Amino acid sequence: MSDAASTESYVSSPSSSSSQPADQPDPPRVDATGADATTTSPGAMPSPSPPPRTIDDVAREDAAWRLSAAARPHVRADDAVEGAALRALLSDYETCVRCEAVAGAARWRACDAARAAITAEETDDEETGFRVAAVMDALDAPHLRPTGMRARLEKGVDATCHGVVTLLSNLSSMKRHN
Repeated sequence: MSDAASTESYVSSPSSSSSQPADQPDPPRVDATGADATTTSPGAMPSPSPPPRTIDDVAREDAAWRLSAAARPHVRADDAVEGAALRALLSDYETCVRCEAVAGAARWRACDAARAAITAEETDDEETGFRVAAVMDALDAPHLRPTGMRARLEKGVDATCHGVVTLLSNLSSMKRHN
């Protein structure tokens, strides 16, 4: 018996005098290298991990997505709905604390003026939504749609906070709707 096989069987075999209760799951099995062996039979090679994605893979996937998106009819978002969604997002204390923690205090504080302008009572949601659409178009960034960002934040996708900061950083440079 090889050293690896004997180590695996020693580590992975429950002892006959186990004091572990019957209703508790067995501890994870590991092989001689410390790798998880619970999904492989003793002596079997673990399945290889998928190859790493390259920038070429990402570019191909992006091109395929853009081709499929171009085939669908373009429906412009309702500016008032998106403006109201951004206002609600920025009016939520927990969201702001979370985004400050994720994006960093310096980046978040750099957006103070934009956040104050959007959450002000006199701000028109339709105007804000129009400017949001202009940022999305200028940056080719449909993921910056406030309704989508709100949904992703609710699902626990913290990286969305970087999109919130990007959107806020670019809103002031967009022309007002006439």
